[in-house]
Amino acid sequence: MKVRVLPENLTRAVIEAGRMAPSRTTLPQAKCVLLETYEGRLRVTGTDLETAIRVYSGAQVEEEGSALVPAAMLGKMLNTFPDDSAITLEGIDKHTLKLTADGRTFKMDGQDPADYPPIPDTSTLAFKLDGLQLRQALTRILPAAATDTRRPVLQAIHFGERDGQLTLAAADGFRLAVHELPHEGAVPEMLVPAQTLRELLRLLPKPKDNVDATVRVFADGGNNARFELHSREVVTMLVQGTLPNYEQLIPSTCEALVRVDTKTLRRELAAASVVASQGSGIVRFQIGPGDVLTVTAKAEEEGTFEATIPAKTTGREKIAFNAHYVADFLKTVGSEAVELRTTTPSAPGLWLPVGEDGYSQTIMPMFVEW
Repeated sequence: MKVRVLPENLTRAVIEAGRMAPSRTTLPQAKCVLLETYEGRLRVTGTDLETAIRVYSGAQVEEEGSALVPAAMLGKMLNTFPDDSAITLEGIDKHTLKLTADGRTFKMDGQDPADYPPIPDTSTLAFKLDGLQLRQALTRILPAAATDTRRPVLQAIHFGERDGQLTLAAADGFRLAVHELPHEGAVPEMLVPAQTLRELLRLLPKPKDNVDATVRVFADGGNNARFELHSREVVTMLVQGTLPNYEQLIPSTCEALVRVDTKTLRRELAAASVVASQGSGIVRFQIGPGDVLTVTAKAEEEGTFEATIPAKTTGREKIAFNAHYVADFLKTVGSEAVELRTTTPSAPGLWLPVGEDGYSQTIMPMFVEW
């Protein structure tokens, strides 16, 4: 292999792909990134054996080939190269990579590229969607995915199709986040690891980026899926199992509802959480009487908090939630106002953005003495 590439392009590719290379593993090849020529470009791959990231970079390819070198060492070394001179990558043999630029030469000892863990080839295009919309959806629902490793199904995001919309669902046993998105194609039922989607979220374009924001999802109903976006790919193993029927958990009726300014509620919730954090982390919400929402918290031997917020209400009800779950919803909802729908203090509450359809969070109540 012999290629010339700009330092900033190579550094970015190694950093993004190298995130997947674990520092602690019994497999030395997994600590490496695979550099290889591919269709006139340089492709850099890193994997933790469950998820792989591939990054493509423009390069001048003089000789086809590949090299497998330690990700951490390569990343540190690239930071020492000047930005104004191209780097030449040259494979001396199947275990050694030479980097040269501006009179300096660095030789890295690596592994045989043939021994790199194989990346599944998932070539069936299932559907595609807008990456900016996917970014917003993942930002909203990923906090609701479980972190308990004993429940792998809840550590995944469910992909499905409902009423012609791509539907993403995340649950941890205490809350359920559901987000619908427009798409083109047919969505297979699949469970994608939440950690994989957190890595995908890092790579998705932002509104200010001047790139094609389309995300193409390749899945054939098997054990793997591939997300393809501008010059990057994320390939992952899918979680095997079935998410329980979550739709029956979403309240379809309500006895009381309140609409309130998001910033105001977030501010008062943060204040209430100071007190709540000294106890059980519970914050109480009282809808009415009148057009107000009252937020309270108390901690024995620590103190109490109460705030009355102007709101638009229908009916009267009381309900208590874990303050952290409500804070997660408010942090990422992005709407000027939010709506809370309740039936009884012991039934789940439904949180919604005002003025937007297709996104909701159902949060289980906390049982308290009023």
